[in-house]
Amino acid sequence: SRIRLVTKYVFMARNKALSFLHKRAKEPSPQQKELISKLQECDLQAVPRVLQEVEDWRALFTGVTKGDYSFWADVVTKCESYFVAYRESQKPLTECEDQDFIPYLHEEAVTVLTFLGYIVDSTKSKSPGCNISCFRWLLNSPYPDVIFAVLHILHCQLSQKLSYRPTPDISSLKTVLFSLAGGWGPCPTMVDACSKETFSAEDICAVNSLRLEFYSEKADQTSYEGSSSSTTGSSPFVTQRSPGLSVVEIGDVGGACEAATVAGGIPGNSPHLGAALMHSLARHVPAQHRFALWLRVRVAGLFKGAHGEEIRWWSRCRLLALSILALLGSDNVSVFFLYNSSFLSDLPHLFQSGSIPQDVLTSALFLVSSLISCDFARQLQGHELLSAIGVESSRGSLVALFTLSAERLQQGGVMDDSTHSLFQALFTFATASPALSDPHSSNGYMSAALAAIMALLTARLRNSEMTLCFALSLLEQLMEHTEYRQQAVESGVFPLCIEYMKDEVSKVKAHLEQSGEGARVVPVLTSAREAVLVKLFRVISATIASNLESVRPKDVLGMEGVSDCLRHLIMHSATYNGLGFCLASSVLISLMNGDPTVLPTLYDAGFTTLILEKLEDCQPDYKVLLPLPSLLSGLCLNARGLEEVKKAHPFSKLMQTVTSSASSMDLEVGQILGQETNELLRHHPSLKEECLTAITSLVEKTTATVGSAAATSPKDEAAVKAALTQYNVTAKVLAHLLAGSQDLAKQFQAHNGIRNLLALSCKAALLTAPSGHVPILLDVLRVLVNTPSCAVALHKELKESVVAELAAVGQLEEVSSISAAQHEHIRVLASLLVILASLYVTGNTFLVECTKPPKVKDILIPLIKMDCVIRRALAVARFHESQSPPVSTATPAATQTDGEAAPPAVTAPSSSSEGDAAGTVSAPVSRESSASQPSPASSSVASAGPQEETPKDPSDKASGLDNLKTLSSSFHNYKENLCKALFLGRRDEYSTQAPSRQAKEIANDLARLWITYLESCDVGSGEDFGERCAYTESILGTSHSGIHSLLIDERRGSCNTFVLREVVREKGFEKLLVLYQNLMMRMLDDPDLRKPSPTTKAAERALMAASHLLVRLSDKDAVINSPMTAALFVEQSAGGAAFDAAEFAQQLQTSISRTLTQVWKHPRLGELPLDLVNKFLETVARVLSSFLREQAQPTSGAKGREDRPSAAVPPRFQPSEECVTQLTDMGFPRERVVQALTAIGSNNTNLATDWILTHMDEEPEPLPEVEDEESILRRAIAMSLEQAETPQEQQEEAKDKPEDPAPVTDPRAVLAKEALDWAFALLEGPKRLEHGCADLLNLLCATPSATPADAAAASVQPKPQAKVLAKLLEALRRQVRQVEGQPPQLTPELKGALQLPWLLLSQPGNSAMATEAASTPAVVEDILLVLEAVALALAKRSGEASGEGGQPQGSDAASTVPTEILTLCLSLLHLLSANRKEAPPAVASSSELNSKDGDKDKGPEPRMTEEDPSSSWRAVLLPEDTGNPFPEPSSARRFVDLCTQL
Repeated sequence: SRIRLVTKYVFMARNKALSFLHKRAKEPSPQQKELISKLQECDLQAVPRVLQEVEDWRALFTGVTKGDYSFWADVVTKCESYFVAYRESQKPLTECEDQDFIPYLHEEAVTVLTFLGYIVDSTKSKSPGCNISCFRWLLNSPYPDVIFAVLHILHCQLSQKLSYRPTPDISSLKTVLFSLAGGWGPCPTMVDACSKETFSAEDICAVNSLRLEFYSEKADQTSYEGSSSSTTGSSPFVTQRSPGLSVVEIGDVGGACEAATVAGGIPGNSPHLGAALMHSLARHVPAQHRFALWLRVRVAGLFKGAHGEEIRWWSRCRLLALSILALLGSDNVSVFFLYNSSFLSDLPHLFQSGSIPQDVLTSALFLVSSLISCDFARQLQGHELLSAIGVESSRGSLVALFTLSAERLQQGGVMDDSTHSLFQALFTFATASPALSDPHSSNGYMSAALAAIMALLTARLRNSEMTLCFALSLLEQLMEHTEYRQQAVESGVFPLCIEYMKDEVSKVKAHLEQSGEGARVVPVLTSAREAVLVKLFRVISATIASNLESVRPKDVLGMEGVSDCLRHLIMHSATYNGLGFCLASSVLISLMNGDPTVLPTLYDAGFTTLILEKLEDCQPDYKVLLPLPSLLSGLCLNARGLEEVKKAHPFSKLMQTVTSSASSMDLEVGQILGQETNELLRHHPSLKEECLTAITSLVEKTTATVGSAAATSPKDEAAVKAALTQYNVTAKVLAHLLAGSQDLAKQFQAHNGIRNLLALSCKAALLTAPSGHVPILLDVLRVLVNTPSCAVALHKELKESVVAELAAVGQLEEVSSISAAQHEHIRVLASLLVILASLYVTGNTFLVECTKPPKVKDILIPLIKMDCVIRRALAVARFHESQSPPVSTATPAATQTDGEAAPPAVTAPSSSSEGDAAGTVSAPVSRESSASQPSPASSSVASAGPQEETPKDPSDKASGLDNLKTLSSSFHNYKENLCKALFLGRRDEYSTQAPSRQAKEIANDLARLWITYLESCDVGSGEDFGERCAYTESILGTSHSGIHSLLIDERRGSCNTFVLREVVREKGFEKLLVLYQNLMMRMLDDPDLRKPSPTTKAAERALMAASHLLVRLSDKDAVINSPMTAALFVEQSAGGAAFDAAEFAQQLQTSISRTLTQVWKHPRLGELPLDLVNKFLETVARVLSSFLREQAQPTSGAKGREDRPSAAVPPRFQPSEECVTQLTDMGFPRERVVQALTAIGSNNTNLATDWILTHMDEEPEPLPEVEDEESILRRAIAMSLEQAETPQEQQEEAKDKPEDPAPVTDPRAVLAKEALDWAFALLEGPKRLEHGCADLLNLLCATPSATPADAAAASVQPKPQAKVLAKLLEALRRQVRQVEGQPPQLTPELKGALQLPWLLLSQPGNSAMATEAASTPAVVEDILLVLEAVALALAKRSGEASGEGGQPQGSDAASTVPTEILTLCLSLLHLLSANRKEAPPAVASSSELNSKDGDKDKGPEPRMTEEDPSSSWRAVLLPEDTGNPFPEPSSARRFVDLCTQL
């Protein structure tokens, strides 16, 4: 059974020993680092020379896996700068764009571009690749090998799926790519061009002559007089055939090039004859056609002489350009083949001809791979093309190409660049082919690929390492398929891999024998050989783990030389670049996991001793650490091996590497070490005791190391960095070691593990801010919290530690009197609060534990007092800093936390979602002892010694302020997460269960905290008013800080009803209103606060914070729809305290309304800052919205509104019949069962059973009578008869009833009654309040009509919409009078008078008011007057601008007013036109405007033409099917004339 269990994890564990090597292989090799260093140090012009010194590019860039592009980013940038500098140096010679510039850079360009191509092809990154804009102009080069190098980079970037830099986009090169792919046209064919040496006269003429038609936007229209041809300019080759159509026609391009060069078309000597001709033609050809023309000029004459090498380069460019188009999208390929059908038929012959050069076949293979990768292969045309090539044929030409390439190697071929490129393309094609994704398709590719791989392994050619890496990668993918796995093993590739391994080991042995025994051990493998070995061992491990009958682990171990090779790899691991142990471990793990019966053979061969010796001398080397746990796990499968491993104490040795002084372990290694050790422990639980001892010792040693670094004064940066690294790795190992095993977590807690972890955290808090050490520790604590007993112990330890640290800090009176020892305890306290806050949101366990001693209130009370002192000091410092001008100091700059602006000397921590706070890492100078006894977790925080005075150095003061700021932020996160615990802890239960006792108690504690904070905000009236306002603003906070976040959850848009209800009961809400009113009245009455000053700014910010909180609390929906409100309803239905959410929200709004009523009539309210007034208006609008909705609710019969249940109150809980039956079957009476289920408010049978058993002595309540169908029908008929009473009967019935007592006046009714007049009075103030008042007026306009009871009174008073419209038109008329003067005044007040009607009339609910405005002639008249003034103002401004050289006078704000007013006028006219019911009879349509009687004396109207501006305006502004907004024809004509003038 153990064998079967292990077999399940075979494929997961087979490559564990090598998995981390791929991550480490992203770093450059030593040779690459040397090249990077040379390139960084050399001059820009010396870049090509440095690169030309590299002998073998393939060996340099052969690695285990694709490297990280970021290591090469600076070098790539320098190479790009080299090309940019070259182009800049050529600008004095040719001032042309990219399409006109012909670069003559050749050898240097090829070298640098090849280097960039290798970088892109051998690296992988999500960051942008090469910047194409730096060398895209090299596509104009006359040398095809330079063009091919540029295309190769583009191809690599696309195949690597790298994102490009913003400019330029490669899609802009599509035209160029299409031209390159078309090449020289259909003749000669690609096969002939690459295989023949002499060509026919027809082929030479086809390439040596060209004809290009193009359309020119700047064509000379006068030169064309109907003739068939006319010469344009001075070029004899460019003719114009029709207007805009020109033709370039050259019969002998080669001769034209020579003639142009002799004539001296361009200055200087050109290395290419066609440059002179191209420059002479460029003046007549548009830019988009010049590249195609230049391409034909370059290839002209190639087929006359011996230019075979250059022809092959152009052929490769054609194939690679088409491959890039395929990677860009299949549509590009379809379009290309549509216009180049000859290429479509020519492509298959490339693979069928035996005379095509290897480099051309390589490019063709990349093209086929690209066609397979894109959607073109799925189209009919693509399918036919691939079939013709032989992609889907078992005897196709590509299979033959595989076979032919393998035969060439077997016959003694050479691995040159061409052969390597061919094999790379072959293996790339095989990886992309459908055969690899569909193993059932027998097309012969894989057999041919296996033959090629075997040929490579057999030949072992020099410089073939990169090719072997491609081959082994393909072989590893083949081993993942069952069909290919068996085929690969039967083909004999596995013995070849073993032979290759033995050959490499023998080379290393020979090197060691040459060096001698006493020689220093040095790595002997190059990066290329190392990459091959890693991939080779991956294939060997995968083959052994495949469980094939022909490759049994015992047989593999018995093969000649295998055991010796593995032993040599382990014993001389450093010689193999440190990889020997890791490589041998991968094979040994596969052997043991594949067949545990090989364990005795391994013991006899001495592998157990070798492995345990490595464990004994274990170094902090990831290449040794990572495979060790898996090896030990395999050895423990045998009883003998288990005993040997136990004697070696593996866990102690492994954990010692973490605390080793030479440890350079990072977090990733720690994570994998923890995971592998956990796997070992899971399979062998008998090692658990030794593991617990090891991790306990690890925590203790790490605590000692961190404490030693913290005790050093001054701090040693290297020691601090090493200590924090060890701390992080320890936490990462523990997190993954304890994961998934509650039993291990319990035993860890029993060994004082939690206390030791907290002690370690306290030490780390002295070295770094909470953000530097808490997140990694939380990974461990969250694992422990999953075990209930550990969660309880952890919460208790945390609370006791916090209480002890509070006692150690003592009571703070003044910030300046805090000692250095207190600062250390403050840092520890901040970290503990962050940990506690982060764990509050992990579940209900911590919420329950909050009410156990020490309780939350025992922590909150001293922390509130401390936080108030800190916030006051920081607020005062911030306020005084705002009074002084900014000066340059050495202290850190201020940042913001908890919605506060920190003082300049304070670096504020930043809050995270975990409640973390980050601050500046700056430790105090001295350490002191405290009189209080600290917690067990922090018993050694302060060392003994005499108490010192507070440091006076400014830097120490800044560090102390940082600590206080961090503590304040951490405490805020603690409070905020405690509120989140009320939401998250029971979020899924709120709709079915009442709030728990713990939730009520915590809500009560938070309410007291809220009130305590508010009571400390006394603005007063003294000289320190500004300081008090700054403190008040920091206490109230904003959306995510201060006491605001304790009541409002902004993310969910709901209210914390638990805390808010307690705040209202304790009169805390009234204190908030008093504070708001005092601030508001002080702002309104104090003349000094109307002047800009720091005090005014502080008061405005405090008032804004209070206003923002009132806006949220006035939202009735947020209170009613809160999930906590639903829980309170459940409690009420179960017999608990009554809670009506609607009435509660109404009570809040009533209290707010009283405060607003006392403020809103103040004459200076409109003088307040715009944001404050808009917040005030928003609060009024929210209150009135709820009030008006309540008034709109209908009433029926004699039932009043107070008798109706609230709409938000859910129906009383109804027990399910299934639960009732289940409990009655247990023997309980039905009356008792129903009573129990109703009491608990849910269908939980367990809780109901407990309730019945605890209430046995009480009498059960009788069940309500169940009505039969007849009684229900009679009651329904009676109700319908009552509703059928006539209104007269209802009035008579109402007369007989006694009159109700006079209702108490609702403050909201007072607001609703006076809001309209007050809003218009506010609009007449100096501030622009159109938007804020528009919301309020729109709300009043939407008030529903009165009920029938007060219809008589409503008929006397005007409707709100009519009153609003009248006031709007009156305000507009008043502003228009200002316009009628000379010169017209276009003021912001006029803009506001136009903007307010637009904001109101454009609302869908105000369509009746818009219709009324449309039927008022004065509105249109006023708008026309404003338009006339705008036309005059714009004309005047235009004249001033033309008179002063195009520079208009006036500010930017003043210059935009006429345009904004024009926009509003046109918008209003459009709105009036849309709402006009029908045009009056006197108004003519647009087609009749020119035929009125009043125009008869003007004579016949001229015919409208396109040149007539008025006709175009009439057609656009007054179409036939549009309502006419103008009451008179003269108004319409005025408007059309004005628009024409404008």
